[in-house]
Amino acid sequence: MMTEPVKNLQQKSYPSAFDSAPVEPETASADVFGASSSLPQAGAAGEKSQDERSLGSSAFERGSVGEESSAEPDSFESSPFEPNPDTGQAPALTTALPVISVVVPEKDRLQGVQPATYPSADHTTAIPKISRGERRRNHRWVPTSLKSFVHADQSLTKPMRGMARLAQKQFAVASQQRRDREEYVREKEQAREILNFSLRLSETMFHYGADTVDVDSAIVSVCAAYGLDDIEIDITNQSVIINYVSDIDQINVKTQMMRTVSDSDAPGRQEKKEERFSHTVMRVVRSWSENYAALDDIYKLIYDITTRGLSMPRAERRLLQINEAKKPYSPLLIMLANIMTAFGLTMGLGGSLAAGIAAGLVFLAIHFVNQLIARLNLPSFFNMAAGAGVVTFTAIYISDPESIFASIGVNVAAAHIVAAGLIMMLPTSRLVSSVQDALNGFPLTAAGKVVSTGMSFLGIVVGLASAVMVLGMIGTAELNIEETVFDPANVWVHWIFMMIACVATGMTFQARWKTLLWVALISSCGIWTYNLILLVLGADSSRAATAGAALVIGLASTYLAYRLHAPAAIFFVPGLTFLLPGLSIFRGLYMFTVETNFNSTGVPGMVTAVGIVVSMASGVVLGSYIMQNIIQRVLRPRRNSASGFTETQSIQVLDR
Repeated sequence: MMTEPVKNLQQKSYPSAFDSAPVEPETASADVFGASSSLPQAGAAGEKSQDERSLGSSAFERGSVGEESSAEPDSFESSPFEPNPDTGQAPALTTALPVISVVVPEKDRLQGVQPATYPSADHTTAIPKISRGERRRNHRWVPTSLKSFVHADQSLTKPMRGMARLAQKQFAVASQQRRDREEYVREKEQAREILNFSLRLSETMFHYGADTVDVDSAIVSVCAAYGLDDIEIDITNQSVIINYVSDIDQINVKTQMMRTVSDSDAPGRQEKKEERFSHTVMRVVRSWSENYAALDDIYKLIYDITTRGLSMPRAERRLLQINEAKKPYSPLLIMLANIMTAFGLTMGLGGSLAAGIAAGLVFLAIHFVNQLIARLNLPSFFNMAAGAGVVTFTAIYISDPESIFASIGVNVAAAHIVAAGLIMMLPTSRLVSSVQDALNGFPLTAAGKVVSTGMSFLGIVVGLASAVMVLGMIGTAELNIEETVFDPANVWVHWIFMMIACVATGMTFQARWKTLLWVALISSCGIWTYNLILLVLGADSSRAATAGAALVIGLASTYLAYRLHAPAAIFFVPGLTFLLPGLSIFRGLYMFTVETNFNSTGVPGMVTAVGIVVSMASGVVLGSYIMQNIIQRVLRPRRNSASGFTETQSIQVLDR
């Protein structure tokens, strides 16, 4: 028979329904990893083995009190047993899930009283085993749905905080897997250090081009991995505000468990009561640099924190190394990649070889103009205006029959060159991100991005109109946009050169070569989906084809992000390049600004271009949500069952 205090404590802490079987000489139990082990019967009353004393003093056991302690589970008095030092291993999670039995060597079997962190009872010979088929039959979807439909809904009676509000997000899935993470006792300075690190991490993510929803879920997941569960985040355009208020009940319980001091060791010393405290930190992001290689490293860092238990000192060092690392490509390679992008877009839109070469040379001129503007630290509005002016002036002048280029036999179509230049100058990532933020529940951030994107777009309008005005002053013939015929390229030519343009665009964003190979695959899938929909529905279904291709790109990008622990944006932003409506934008802008034709072509062309952009962004978001649900409900359970993962299994913590 076990001693009476331990017996009462176990019965009150973990009530059991299995009390019909008699007590055997040996009681089957489970060790901390869920393996079946045999426990010898406790000695006579008043006797206490060394293993029992070691278990009673464990910091992971809620009922670890002395033999004279009260049986009340909510009272924590001083104990003569000091807690064990931190060994760096996460505590086992209290759970009632079925236990998978495995053979354990004799030397590794747990001796002494059964740990109180698992369901137990006096008169239990063995923990019942539930097969996978029985578990599935007990959780059938139809009865559960009918029961939830009949009963009153209690799910929204309190606000959702922390990890609970992150539905199917990339980091949330990883953090929820580490349910047995180490329990921390949070002091004020520790909480502030965690919040400051999370704030620096969010600023770095925004600086390198991460999405708002990813930044939000990353902050919550990183703070939860380090012990701060209930935090509130407010992301508004450029500012990030993080607030944390400690839970006074949990703080008092943890400090009394972990820091109890016996009267004999420190007579007269009173236990210090923890008080509720709050911290609020804020950071404003004022600079952007689309560096997909660094952004990829940031996401892998977050994965190591939320899943592998990377300590915060090591995480801070890695974040510093990421910010100090050089970019993968030199400015010369970036310039060549931009020239290749212009060439590929022009050829993919149906331009001739001469038009493609001319587009590359035109962008070379744009590059030097942008370098001059960058030295003057002018806003992006002037950068867009100068670029649009240069590409429009050069393209229309080269295509003029009376120009010098026509006299030497160079005949090109200006529309393809200008369309390729506009596609390159359009802020693709911000266009997609603004629609994503509006759909994901960040309306103020979406409005701010729409305003900044609109100003950049207005700069393109000003540059195009100014170039046409200068061309009229020097006597160049105006371009008759209504009579211009836009013949699409051959399907194979369209695929090859658009894929080259997408890969070159990813290179301009500083994506690594491995990422560029995935971009080539994803863009190819999108291009063939686009052409297939046009073939089935007809040439007038451009918006439906755009949405379908974007859906495929969103599905593939989200799956790759899950498998490679990378941001989905580094795949879908370059992969969407071929879907941008460069010709529609050029036609609408030219009719709207130059010929002031508001009714026949101008406004309808602009509406068509905006509709294509919205279809593209919404298709990516829809594909992302669909794939996230598939990952959470289908792929991840299969992967966990194949690897033998259980919720009671401890995860090794890195360098704690």
